[in-house]
Amino acid sequence: MIASKRRFVLAAALAAFSVSAVGQAALLPPEEAFRASARQVAPGVVEIAYTIAPGYYLYRERFSFSTPEPTSRVESVVMPDPRVKHDRALDAQVAYYAQQVVVRVAVVGAGESVQLIAKAQGCAEVGVCYPPLTRTYRVSLRGGMKG
Repeated sequence: MIASKRRFVLAAALAAFSVSAVGQAALLPPEEAFRASARQVAPGVVEIAYTIAPGYYLYRERFSFSTPEPTSRVESVVMPDPRVKHDRALDAQVAYYAQQVVVRVAVVGAGESVQLIAKAQGCAEVGVCYPPLTRTYRVSLRGGMKG
């Protein structure tokens, strides 16, 4: 586990070098490579849909969800089964998502809306990894996204 984390930190550290070595014009900005939207799908359940550009993927183990509100907390996270492959950047087997992944986050203690912080991290197939991408959503628990 520790060796895996060390390899991941090393891969992330090399990412900045790799981006300049590959050429930034060849890579999409992270917001385009990993598009996401959030909406309420059931009482207290927020669905975050990630659309992943061709040639890119998100690590399953690099997702996290939280709420900064003192009265609410993330109760559970449901994710589909990932694909598994050997990752060149980490030199290890990794679980990942390509094309699209939909995550359902159950939140308890929220009122009419909740602020949800979603973090994810991924790479381009060319071996370049991005720093973690953090998005904050204000989701109405009565339906729809506020921000």
